[in-house]
Amino acid sequence: TIIGQVVSLRPALNWFEARPLFSKTFVVTRTRQQASGLSSRLAELGARIIEAPTIELAPPDDWAAVDSALQSAHRFDWIIFTSVNGVEYTRNRLLAIGRDVRALGNAKIAAIGSATADAVGRELCRSVDLCPKRFVAEALADELQQRGEVAARRFLLLRADIARPLLYHRLQGAGAAEVADVAIYQTRAPAHLPAELLNAIATGSVDWITFTSSSTARNFFKILPPDLIAHMAKIKRASIGPVTSQTLIDLGYPPTVQAETYDIDGLVQSCMSQPADH
Repeated sequence: TIIGQVVSLRPALNWFEARPLFSKTFVVTRTRQQASGLSSRLAELGARIIEAPTIELAPPDDWAAVDSALQSAHRFDWIIFTSVNGVEYTRNRLLAIGRDVRALGNAKIAAIGSATADAVGRELCRSVDLCPKRFVAEALADELQQRGEVAARRFLLLRADIARPLLYHRLQGAGAAEVADVAIYQTRAPAHLPAELLNAIATGSVDWITFTSSSTARNFFKILPPDLIAHMAKIKRASIGPVTSQTLIDLGYPPTVQAETYDIDGLVQSCMSQPADH
């Protein structure tokens, strides 16, 4: 309890409620392993967080194709990572088969997204040779072609089992000598969403749902109970980039905002820039 003239200082001292996302409830649909980064950023800005992973990661059913690719990785000209998960699974599998980063030989490394590039340095102790400014497969394919790095080159793609085939087809069509597209991990939808989230949607307590990939969007609407679908029209949706946005559009729920830079910081900034009365 505060009594006296000090009460008049409320506008200056009330930093807690002055945070830009104060009182807003955000749903984070990233995998359980990756949710903390986005959740922390939003919480620092005053948001209440409900973590509701819509993706579960799992190793391949059979490691044979992965092990063969890693053991012969040195013969490729380029090794491409499209996610942090792909980098982490590569490091762990190299160690599991008694190898290390030296197995990659002199192959150049390409990464989609700054977070993926950072993971290459952190997990594999390698510098990335190419990371396009736009964090999408199309941009990587364009830049490789512009550099004359596709024709007669060999590529190893270490990705999720549900990765878009666009990069594979672009490299093949541009004259690559070989494109080995290897699923180094699987993605699955969980059986259900957390009860806390279902209750919050039903009571109209959710302000934003964030989607950081097409699979988070598809899986969310796949496991959302039918009786809650009608509530989605009142909830804002934040997309990390154009591919995810297109998936939301195809599902019938276009994004309220899309990140200008296709990463977590861009996603957070896009939500902060949205008018409070929208």
